[in-house]
Amino acid sequence: MTPLRALPVPALALGLGACFGSGSATPERGSAADAMTLGSSGSASGALAGELHLPAFLSPEQMLLRVDRHYKVRTPSGGVDTFLESLAADGLGSFRLDLIGYQPAGAAAMLPPDLDWLATYERRQRFLVRFRELHRGEEERMRRNYLWETLPNTTTVAGRSCLTYRATSRYGYGSIELVVDEQLDLLLGWTVYDESGSLMSSVETVSLDLSPVLSQVTWSVPAAPEQPFRGPVDLPTLGFLPLQVHYAPAGYFSLEEKMLLTEQVFGTEIPNLHVEVLSDGLQVILVAQQGENGTGSGVLLDRILMQIADLGGVRVVEGPVGGHKVYVAGTAPMKELRATWISTQD
Repeated sequence: MTPLRALPVPALALGLGACFGSGSATPERGSAADAMTLGSSGSASGALAGELHLPAFLSPEQMLLRVDRHYKVRTPSGGVDTFLESLAADGLGSFRLDLIGYQPAGAAAMLPPDLDWLATYERRQRFLVRFRELHRGEEERMRRNYLWETLPNTTTVAGRSCLTYRATSRYGYGSIELVVDEQLDLLLGWTVYDESGSLMSSVETVSLDLSPVLSQVTWSVPAAPEQPFRGPVDLPTLGFLPLQVHYAPAGYFSLEEKMLLTEQVFGTEIPNLHVEVLSDGLQVILVAQQGENGTGSGVLLDRILMQIADLGGVRVVEGPVGGHKVYVAGTAPMKELRATWISTQD
């Protein structure tokens, strides 16, 4: 089973909307260890954080460009699958992600993608860009949650001189290396390592065009309407009362809440979703819920056990909770995602 296609149902459903935004921060619901990192001064930028100037990087979809890059992801067997992707962006918010080639772990060469793979990318490109990619959050959160260092020497990526930064989780959740163009502050590559130091996933740019011709590009659009969730006033539209998340991994805080109105397009086949986005300043966790019936039949609530998956560079916990179907997805340790999932029962 291949990583992206192995992602369970919520990966498609979450991909229907742009599940990452600039919502205002609210106090996080984390462990006591999170609060302890502030120290007696209450400051998030004390001696531990240091005075390192954090990279003010832009993610590729935020600039006018076309990039080809290798996306690599660890397989369940410990191998590495490689995907050759092409990303086009207009710098104004529109983007498109396509698959050009696929090299399974152990294969000698890059293969052309089959129709199934092409359809997978067509459906899930918004999920991949908005959730799988790294995005820079507020600096205070980045300093509070990560120990930062600039690695020695520059490196060349796609003909560009780049600096490499390492961000190590203060909570033992792993580390991230970011490769940033020295002149453009453009993120040209990254690698995510799990809590054991093993590679989870990475991106490396192989070609970069800063003056692309984009007149023939068909931009990605949400496959279903989405809008902010404003609380009780939106319950009749959503169709159910969302469960509250009472625990989040240390350092993660609530960034925004949205509704994906999938029933307007797919009927009861995919009931409406409530999505809460949690962020630690670099990575996100998505908590998605569907009601027992939504405003329809609730056909996705046919499983009775919690299921977990660690595929495609994303860990997922899913299962029924109190008449809802709850999905938790992210790169945090599985035990933390399970605790987040369980906390919706309280």
